Amino acid sequence: GISTVVLRGPDGARPWWAGRYQVDVDALTINGYPILTLASGGMLHSAGAPICCRGRMMLYRWRVVEDTSPRMKGARSRACQTSAAEGEEEWRIASLDVLPQVLRGAPHAAALCLAGSLRSSKDWLEVTRELREQREVLVEYE
Repeated sequence: GISTVVLRGPDGARPWWAGRYQVDVDALTINGYPILTLASGGMLHSAGAPICCRGRMMLYRWRVVEDTSPRMKGARSRACQTSAAEGEEEWRIASLDVLPQVLRGAPHAAALCLAGSLRSSKDWLEVTRELREQREVLVEYE
């Protein structure tokens, strides 16, 4: 099976998200960081796919859930909301800090996301406090 997903920028660019995201088979730690929310061993999964990690960032499949929490003005426009409808598949990159929400299926912030299956596309959406822009991401498997 696939153990690593490699993300690259176009034309050899090395944006912050570029690199090798690896499936971590030790579910009690990810890249040496203890995961206290889990009692069972085995790979961590989100929406049926293994969670892949690079440093403190994780790449994972997500099933869209509606975020009904009240937000400050402008926060919703900065949310990583793609064209995927509720219940549909997205792929996301987020900090390990939101792992508990991911494992519970609860709404959370993500920095980069794509509606549909994991693939190379110009339709990835990058979201920061300052911007919300489309990015081209090249996806390879090892």
